[in-house]
Amino acid sequence: MRRLWLRMVEIYGQLWTDKYGDDWETGAGQTWAKGLAGLADTEIGRGVAACVTRGTPWAPSLPEFRLLCMGIPSKARVAFELKQGDRSPFTCMVLARLDSHAYRASGAKDAERLLRDAYELAVEARMSGEPLPEPRLALPETVKTEPKPADPETVKAHLAEIGKYLGVSK
Repeated sequence: MRRLWLRMVEIYGQLWTDKYGDDWETGAGQTWAKGLAGLADTEIGRGVAACVTRGTPWAPSLPEFRLLCMGIPSKARVAFELKQGDRSPFTCMVLARLDSHAYRASGAKDAERLLRDAYELAVEARMSGEPLPEPRLALPETVKTEPKPADPETVKAHLAEIGKYLGVSK
């Protein structure tokens, strides 16, 4: 917790200390410790990295930081990924809770509502400990080959067999 507190002071400076205090061992620091309990160091590291890259000048709240730690992007990011096709594991989690047919067939207002509902369900599931889905493997590219005609004897034998099956004889 001490390391996290120092990092957040390095990132946000006085904005952090004004909001949460200097001492990570008392007050807000204890609340943050309880709120982040159970998260791995790598997850907390992901949250710190997200604080740097997300570009907002204000310090996150504990729930916001926990979302960042758990790899939960913004709803706007999820909507963008749904359109682009390159989907993060969390967007796949949202997609599993989205009626994609209704989403594609609806107007903007209804599509927004469907996405919001699916996003909220996925956030609840992730915050409750449901793991992110494993990345799906891409299908191998098909190898295009030129068609090769069958030899005449094979064709003749197959046609004869089909003729017997159909009751047609030559």
